[in-house]
Amino acid sequence: MAFAKEHAAWFEKNQVILNITVEEKLANIITDDDVLRDEIKQLRFIHLSINESFPQLSAGKNNAQLVALKNDFTLWLDGMGSGNANMAPIFDHIFTWVKLDRALFWELYQGENFTIILPSLLRNLNRFCRNVVIDGLDSAEYFDALNKTDVQGMKGMLWPGVEAAALDNLLESPSQFH
Repeated sequence: MAFAKEHAAWFEKNQVILNITVEEKLANIITDDDVLRDEIKQLRFIHLSINESFPQLSAGKNNAQLVALKNDFTLWLDGMGSGNANMAPIFDHIFTWVKLDRALFWELYQGENFTIILPSLLRNLNRFCRNVVIDGLDSAEYFDALNKTDVQGMKGMLWPGVEAAALDNLLESPSQFH
């Protein structure tokens, strides 16, 4: 929270999302602690990311903890397609963002039907959530393959992390991506 508060003006000014991964223990703390929950809610640029391995994720809207988090925060499903959950939480509109698992993307990319399967998957995911991000873009070849698809974000080794002092570097698009 200290980092988020310290750099809140930068995130807000540049309309950049700070995505925080939430495991079961942290989810319990957030849902049980009204002060902490309200503190996080005030920082509108913070989104919460829940991995496919989150307990009872496949229960979707029947998972009271997921619903409580959804009621207060913008949620991401991280690692969608890793094989740990069914589609119920997506169909139940629990998540605003879905991040496709990197291993699934790599498998689809290597397959002969990449240009058929991926657009169909994206079209169907976009029916139930507003945004889809593809993880695993570790080469310009992957970037080029997705450049004209209906994804709202890409993640991978093409965009290395930066120290807090270099946050502005995240706003610059490398020339190879124009």
